[in-house]
Amino acid sequence: MPTLTIKIAAVGTRLLDGEESLVGHMWYSLTDSNGATQSYGFSPVAGAPLLERVLGLVK
Repeated sequence: MPTLTIKIAAVGTRLLDGEESLVGHMWYSLTDSNGATQSYGFSPVAGAPLLERVLGLVK
């Protein structure tokens, strides 16, 4: 059965590079009936200033 999973990481969550998240994150994953999963989330455009409102993209 296909599933939708909402994922939330709080401020201070340890990132893959060992740093801590300054703002937290939220994304979702879709899993089909065969178990294949794709994740999607929002991120700022590459090179955008940290914590500044900018246009982003969905990955």
